[in-house]
Amino acid sequence: MHPSKLIVLLAAPALVSTLGAQTLKHEDAVAFLKEAVAYYQTHGRAAALREFTLPSGKFRRAGGELYITVYDQNGKCLAHGQEPGKVGVDALNSKDPDGKPFIRERIETAKAKGKGWQDIQYKDPRTGRPAPKAMYFELHDGLVFGTGIYKKG
Repeated sequence: MHPSKLIVLLAAPALVSTLGAQTLKHEDAVAFLKEAVAYYQTHGRAAALREFTLPSGKFRRAGGELYITVYDQNGKCLAHGQEPGKVGVDALNSKDPDGKPFIRERIETAKAKGKGWQDIQYKDPRTGRPAPKAMYFELHDGLVFGTGIYKKG
């Protein structure tokens, strides 16, 4: 690994943990996801998926806005930092309030491009209501890792 990439990975937890009530940016989501992938690679699949799903774990930050989701390529939810009850659920045909099949779309894009951004409507943990969200995702080890930021204003 190039030394500059290592510095970014090591700095990411400190950066994201200080965000709190600040407005999150796209680069915050990317850094957070890369931190999660590094954790997965270091700690292994089972431990990482458990940690990603813990409501008070290392991968739930910024008032609950930043959390990790992981899906297999068939749409089965393997980790969900906001809604642990979704783990084990086949979500391939899930749709957001606008009718977008967002899990299917995310998986197809991840398979084709390896990573990407996706605009969806999803429940904001601070209000409990659907809100516009930009999801960032990457394909690693055959799994689709995702996180996102809610769009303000």
